[in-house]
Amino acid sequence: MQTSSLTRLLVVAVVGVSGIVAAQDRGSDGRARNPGLSGWCETPVADRKAEPGCYTTAITELGVLPRGPLYWHLDTFRDRAAAEANRGARSTVVDGLGRHWLFTIAEQGWRPSAGERVAIIGPLVVDQAVRYTAHYMETVIPAGFQDGKGAGHRHPGPEAWFVLSGGQCLETPNGVMTAQAGQSMLAADGWPMTISSLGSDTRRAVVLILHRSDEPSVMAIDAKADAPHAHWQPQGWRVLVRKWYFLAMSLLLVAHVVIGFARTLFFRPWFDVPSIPTYLFVHGAILATWYVWLCLQSALVAAHRTDLHRRVGVVGVLVATAVVAVSLVTVLNFIPRTRQTGVDVEAASVTLVQLVIASALALTSFAGLVTLAVVHRRCPPLHKRLMLFASIAIIGPAGSRMPATFGALGLSPAIALFFLVILLASPIVYDLLERGRPHLVTVICLMVVIGSALLPLAASRNESLRAFVLGLR
Repeated sequence: MQTSSLTRLLVVAVVGVSGIVAAQDRGSDGRARNPGLSGWCETPVADRKAEPGCYTTAITELGVLPRGPLYWHLDTFRDRAAAEANRGARSTVVDGLGRHWLFTIAEQGWRPSAGERVAIIGPLVVDQAVRYTAHYMETVIPAGFQDGKGAGHRHPGPEAWFVLSGGQCLETPNGVMTAQAGQSMLAADGWPMTISSLGSDTRRAVVLILHRSDEPSVMAIDAKADAPHAHWQPQGWRVLVRKWYFLAMSLLLVAHVVIGFARTLFFRPWFDVPSIPTYLFVHGAILATWYVWLCLQSALVAAHRTDLHRRVGVVGVLVATAVVAVSLVTVLNFIPRTRQTGVDVEAASVTLVQLVIASALALTSFAGLVTLAVVHRRCPPLHKRLMLFASIAIIGPAGSRMPATFGALGLSPAIALFFLVILLASPIVYDLLERGRPHLVTVICLMVVIGSALLPLAASRNESLRAFVLGLR
């Protein structure tokens, strides 16, 4: 009963974190409405009744477009008159989001004679001998928004965004793209998509849908049976998994440390346990700092604050170095300290030698994986997996003490097995959900972690090695 209650509590906590989305007023088709209005992005900005929403700022008939690569040019001016004075053949002047914009569809080298260049997005792939319409919009979208309950839509032409604040995530059959403030995004003609906000800031963006004039600017994914991926279903939950998994695992590792060392370190006054030397307090404090730092780093990535993530990463190198140093002291003093407690070291030599070898291998694995993670810090798929497994590699001492803590609290010690299964199985499950197959780094790291735990069983029977370990003073 107690085990099932704890399991339910963990499930509720995870669902609660991943389910935080902003409530939206939606129509019968699932698409969000602008506040106080019946429409969505087709609503003219002049009809706006509240700041949040998606509004049409201009619709320009461009006719048949010239051959060659075309781009969306975004320039701003001090006033509308200056923007009008710099119009090109396929330019549109728009007032929106506190700026005077000149939007132009032209060749890559086109430039107005004045103004401030904000961005150039493209190439915009269009059909020849077909008339096109430029549908310009501005969006002010609260954090947590997901388009049309995740049902998705498509456009008969390319769509482009320039994000001014906040962030957005675009899911298509090709995968997931993200853009932050100051970045652009481009979706190809006809591709089904669903869009959601990223981070905690309101998303403000200017948008272009360059669509064929004889078709509506937006349509349902299955509006055309012969369209590419007409039966595609967005998998927005995978986006949540990608966003929250490593933070959830970091929190689970912190739980391991707190629960495992609750009796002997963090909550000693409430338990009847023997005294420990000062260096073990230092070891526990530095180890806890590592896992708290890991949570902070994972949270910064989930919040898309990679700028802070990189800065705080320097601190992690220092903490990792300290972990290796104090852990080495702890390993070297394990046998001498065990003798001081009155344990017959010779009688328990096999078990004690296994513990020392396992700790040494775990520490070596940690140092090696952290080093590789730093080397591959510019490759997120490798970096995040290496950091996770480096942290798992040294969690053994905490995990081995969890059953005793649960037992002292009147809970089933078997709960510790639940934590262990999540630690070892969830990286594979995550890879299957994210990419359809296990990542090579995940497989190798799992082999390293499991090998570090199993190798001492055989190594402890080596007489020379056993003599060396028992000879530590």
